[in-house]
Amino acid sequence: MLPIDRPLLALFAMALCFGLAWACLCRLNAMSKDTTRPLIRASYAVLFTDAVAVASMPVWLPEIWAEVGVVCLVSGYLLVMVSNTRGWLHGPPAHARSTPMDLDGPLERTFETTEPQS
Repeated sequence: MLPIDRPLLALFAMALCFGLAWACLCRLNAMSKDTTRPLIRASYAVLFTDAVAVASMPVWLPEIWAEVGVVCLVSGYLLVMVSNTRGWLHGPPAHARSTPMDLDGPLERTFETTEPQS
């Protein structure tokens, strides 16, 4: 066992989870059903629910405490959310939008159809 007090670890996990829930709420606020893919919206809603559930785990289930692995996992999620915040400043980025992307760039591939020679 690590020399970290379990209630202190639980409070740290709770703070990280509330930070993750806040980041999810900010992302959900930047989305709308007209501009964002439903799967993207659903994934942030589920992530928000999971963050709140993990944060309230010591309150509702006092025999279950946050472990170091939970803290590391939530820290990783929060780090990913913070690291790509810049792409969400003006609404959802292109990969999350439900509108068709412009394919005139490097992603466009053209295939020539050739008829079989007899």
